[in-house]
Amino acid sequence: MPHNEKERRKEIRHSVRTPATIQVVRDGTALAGTTENVSSSGFLLVLDEHADLKLGEEVVCEVRIPNDAGAIDAAWGKGKLVRMDDSRVAAFRLGPGVLSRTLCQPCPCCGGTGVVTSLETLCYDLLTKARKVAAKMDSAEVTVEVHPELAEWLKLHHAALVAEFEQLTQKRLIIQASSPVHWHQYEIH
Repeated sequence: MPHNEKERRKEIRHSVRTPATIQVVRDGTALAGTTENVSSSGFLLVLDEHADLKLGEEVVCEVRIPNDAGAIDAAWGKGKLVRMDDSRVAAFRLGPGVLSRTLCQPCPCCGGTGVVTSLETLCYDLLTKARKVAAKMDSAEVTVEVHPELAEWLKLHHAALVAEFEQLTQKRLIIQASSPVHWHQYEIH
């Protein structure tokens, strides 16, 4: 299990090198050759015969990767020729997202949308839910455990809302920063 982004990328690079095959299509015709050293950023294509390719030329690439169920996952995207030598070895850089469509899964925080709830919205959401919890509690305090960034946002930008919460509920709001939680997660007790 990778512990950080660098190890995750390294794991992806190494896991893709062997099983992936890529078909390169130029002007509607597939280039005959063998793919080697497939990584998340590109691949080498050893051509069966010389092809008149130009540096920077874009081609269509179909990436095929066998999955655990024995089926083939495929993704189409653009590749760009970045190096060509005399022995018919062409180095292509893959466009962004070509391999991620077969190697990656949606982000658990944003559901694959690429956006997460803003700190502003989280503050309002948290205070609304805290008010509901406070109404059911007998204690004189309500504690919220939040990510340090959200705690800072509450204290600096929403001090008036926190004061309003305390006045409405007649309970003190204790904001505790808790590092292990994601910034969109919180606990109220």
